[in-house]
Amino acid sequence: MAVSSVYQRLSNHTYPEPVRFIIDGVITLPIALYGFLIFPDLPATTKAFYLTAEVSCPLVWRITSESGWANQICSDDDQERAVVLASMNMWNNVVNAWWPLLFYKATDAPRFTKGMIAMICVSVATLAVTWFVWYMERREHKVKRESVEEDREEKWDHQK
Repeated sequence: MAVSSVYQRLSNHTYPEPVRFIIDGVITLPIALYGFLIFPDLPATTKAFYLTAEVSCPLVWRITSESGWANQICSDDDQERAVVLASMNMWNNVVNAWWPLLFYKATDAPRFTKGMIAMICVSVATLAVTWFVWYMERREHKVKRESVEEDREEKWDHQK
């Protein structure tokens, strides 16, 4: 909010362009320095003084176990995985190519009302799809677990 306030005040006055550039640099440099010092490299190879081995090891495990969720969900079926990954790549390219042209036209600046409404709708849809995928994955694991338990019970009954 502070940066937004500064920009708003700068645009209300007729400062020459070099002055705006210097003020922008004064705002940007501390933020960049903060990011450089606080955000470490990869947890597996970090040398950040505030990340001990006890903290970085679970981070490494979490990143490696949760990245590529589509691969994990579709690990049992190669064809399903291929279709899912290809469609994810395809839709990513479609959105990247057409989204700015349709929803963020220069003539709509500075409010971009269509773009903001579209982004809110897509965000809500993404949350819904994410929840649905999570639900279906849990349901699939539950069915597999029950199937394994039934198989064990059948083997136990046959051994008696």
